[in-house]
Amino acid sequence: MTPKFSLYYGNQLHTLDAVNGAVYTLDEQVTVTVSATTYTDFDAVEWVLFLENAGNKNSQIFSRIFDCDTLLPLPQTDACRPGYMPKPGDLCVITMNGMVDGKYYWENDKVSATEYGLSYEYLDKAPNKTKSFANIGGRSSEGTMPFFDVTASDNGYIAAIGWTGDWKAEFSKQDNGIQIKTGLKETKFYLEPGEKIRTTSILIMKYNADEDKFNKFRKLIKNHFSHKSCTDATRDGLMACELWGGLTSDEMKKRINELKKYDIKFEDIWIDAGWYGECTKCDDCFSGDWAAHTGEWEVNRRVHPNELKDVSECAKAADMKLMLWFEPERVMEGSKLDFLHPEWCLKAHNDDGEEEKCRLLDYSNPECFDFVLNLLDKHIKAGGIDIYRQDFNFTPDRYFSEN
Repeated sequence: MTPKFSLYYGNQLHTLDAVNGAVYTLDEQVTVTVSATTYTDFDAVEWVLFLENAGNKNSQIFSRIFDCDTLLPLPQTDACRPGYMPKPGDLCVITMNGMVDGKYYWENDKVSATEYGLSYEYLDKAPNKTKSFANIGGRSSEGTMPFFDVTASDNGYIAAIGWTGDWKAEFSKQDNGIQIKTGLKETKFYLEPGEKIRTTSILIMKYNADEDKFNKFRKLIKNHFSHKSCTDATRDGLMACELWGGLTSDEMKKRINELKKYDIKFEDIWIDAGWYGECTKCDDCFSGDWAAHTGEWEVNRRVHPNELKDVSECAKAADMKLMLWFEPERVMEGSKLDFLHPEWCLKAHNDDGEEEKCRLLDYSNPECFDFVLNLLDKHIKAGGIDIYRQDFNFTPDRYFSEN
């Protein structure tokens, strides 16, 4: 496999090798730089592109950027005749469902049961022998996960797209393998003078028929991409006891002390939603008005008179750390922040043309960004927060497209 990428700059198509350190000059002021890493112990390679305008005028238009535009050599398999089912070992792309639009995750409805299920897409059965995939809603793991197993005769490649927003992937059958193309879902932009951006990354791992491909990939991620491999962290993950945020501080401390009394070992006390705003009832997740106060990131003094500081101290006395739930990008209609700073709150509409009740904070506004940064800094320091828990409970794509 030869790592390659492609993009249009102006009206010209560029197809180039993704070699670490390569700098490609598109005109007198614009460059594309490749950062690539080879993991020889796993037959894997990862790369990402950086686009930069070092000139004094706007660049031409970038479009149809595929950070990966590479042929994956694979053995040919017998073409599936019309009317016949494919058989194991035939050329295919295996995908995994991401988050799905089920009814409730705690009920056994048929849609929710498909989450993280696998699908086998046989290219011989596809129109023009090409299959396209993309996430939905603006979140990278909604609808379809950004992981793919491209396989034939038990040999193949696992590919993973590194991005937190919209992405796309295309797979086309060729005479000597499968062409894989991945990148941002939509691209049509220019760079202003001095601007530099990165696009998606791509990780591709080769495997042979005699290898345990999924565990090989898991070990690749653990050894080179996990938090333990990239930071000073010593723990594999989190082992937390969850407390609903609307429970009173006294009740929280009572439960923490019960854990300590009976020597029940958790690493963290996880305080979930409902701890914020001025809700009048928020003692459980099924009732009360706590959801309407999302975006009001001040501790509810009615249930937490000491603003969680005493809960943090109680947790530490029991040899546990405190984790607190936030969702700072979402603001509810009519909440305090929506009233005080409507210019920070992006609006969108549903399929019926009605305005959504949620607002999306505009992090491109420097004042809004600084407000959130300072807010989190204050809570972490004042509340003795050890672990920051980020949620994202709604789809942002409509807000981006409408604004």
